[in-house]
Amino acid sequence: MAEIIFPNQLPIPIVQQKDGKIDWVSPDENVFTQFIQPYNNRGTYAYIAHNYGAGKHLFNLKIGDVIAYTKKDKGMGALWKEEVKEIRKYQALQPKNVLSPLIDLASGKKVKAEDATHEIYRNNKRTVFQTCIEKNGNPNWGRIFVITE
Repeated sequence: MAEIIFPNQLPIPIVQQKDGKIDWVSPDENVFTQFIQPYNNRGTYAYIAHNYGAGKHLFNLKIGDVIAYTKKDKGMGALWKEEVKEIRKYQALQPKNVLSPLIDLASGKKVKAEDATHEIYRNNKRTVFQTCIEKNGNPNWGRIFVITE
C-alpha cells in the first residue's frame, strides 16, 4: 500500500485506476487515485482526487511545502519526499468537459486543455496532483495542478 502525507495531515492512501478506465476517480473521499495515463505515456506520477474529498488538501499547499510518500510492502517501508515547485490554476470554459478550453488564472491566457496537460505532465521527474476547483456552486469550475519534484 502507498500513501501520501501532506504537511500536518494524516497519511492518505493511494488506489489504482481501474483497468482501462482513465477517467475513473475513486468515489472514496479519503483517497487519491493514481492517474495512470501520464505514467504510461511519460513516466510521470500523477494523483487525482475529488475536491470535496482528499483533493481539498491541495488548496492548502504552497510553494516550498514538502510532501512525503510511503510505500509498504510485506512489512517493509520506504519513504521519500518531494517539494512543491509550482501550483497552476485554470478556469474551465466548459466545466463538465475534460477537453474544455482553459483560462490560465495567472496569465489570463486561453489555452487548449491538451496543451496545458501535455506541458504539465511532460516531465517524468515530477509528480502532479490534480483536482477540480469549485466556484459559484459549480464543483467543476476549474482545475488545480500541484507540481512537486
